[in-house]
Amino acid sequence: MEHVNVNLENTPEAVDMDTGKPAVPVVSTFSSIFEIKEPALEKRPSMATKIAKKVEGFIERAASLIAKYQIVEKEHMKRGHKALYEFLANTYDFALDVFNSPHKTEIIDAMRWRIKNETGKMPSATPEMSVIVKYVADDADRQTVHNYSRALRVAFEEDVPVTSLVKYIEDAGGITKITSSKADKAKSKQNQETIAERAELLRRLYVARGALATSPAFIFNEPILQWSIKTAKSKKQDEKESSKETGDFVIMLAVLDEKTQMYRAVEGNDFGATFEMGMFRHMAARITTDVVKMKKKVQDIERAAWGESLEDRRERLLKMEEEEAEKRQKQHDENLEKMRNHPKEAEKSSEPA
Repeated sequence: MEHVNVNLENTPEAVDMDTGKPAVPVVSTFSSIFEIKEPALEKRPSMATKIAKKVEGFIERAASLIAKYQIVEKEHMKRGHKALYEFLANTYDFALDVFNSPHKTEIIDAMRWRIKNETGKMPSATPEMSVIVKYVADDADRQTVHNYSRALRVAFEEDVPVTSLVKYIEDAGGITKITSSKADKAKSKQNQETIAERAELLRRLYVARGALATSPAFIFNEPILQWSIKTAKSKKQDEKESSKETGDFVIMLAVLDEKTQMYRAVEGNDFGATFEMGMFRHMAARITTDVVKMKKKVQDIERAAWGESLEDRRERLLKMEEEEAEKRQKQHDENLEKMRNHPKEAEKSSEPA
């Protein structure tokens, strides 16, 4: 098996894309040589005490939210979700003040330290919104904290005003329904469409490469296993039907012979088109090749294999259909013209022989 060494020392930002050589930045000014920092704020020993007091002010405010959450848990049975949504609005209001504070880092660090001191754990990578929610909803379980902080994070990303948060949650259908922002959903949908397109191109690529393959064929004497696929037409297990579908490929399972260092095929499987597309989607999710470039490459390989690409064939067939339709329309128009000019002859020609 051939291994290719890839040099990743030169990043795209450090490489001239025209020459392929490392790009040399042009130094033309004093600031290009020496980093000039903006003047820092005047520091005094007393500043630490002032910052600590401000941080403690936020901590005390958070303590009032903790008390509110304990009340919310009791009122939840009486007032339903309304009390919880109002609590989240208060937490959201508090979080925005923390994020806008010049001492945000110190406030979040203080909360992290207190949570770790009380519970024994607080991962340093925990998002800031999750730290705040965990702090104020101190006895909530991990999943609840995740749901609350996710809803508030999405609201933050969508720039939802504090006064509109309760209605925002209600309109969404509840806290657990808020899973991602509109921008995230649109991006996710676009990514899924791109993956699906790449997966189909991968399938076409391997079919075309199979037609062009020059490697020697081998004989596999064992039967090819065709796998059954469950189709859930009913929720009842006993009403599920088994069906078989054929894919474009036979997936061989092979093992390495340690003595000969050669692979031996032990089983051939036809898992069907659905499984194959799932495999290609798995592969497509891990490649970043531009779809347009990938499509052009696949078309070139298809033309080398069959003289035309899939798109060429579709265009040719469409043109043939259009030409046939034009012929039929022309014949129809000629018949109508005959009927108008020579009605008797048209009637005779239409009579059965």
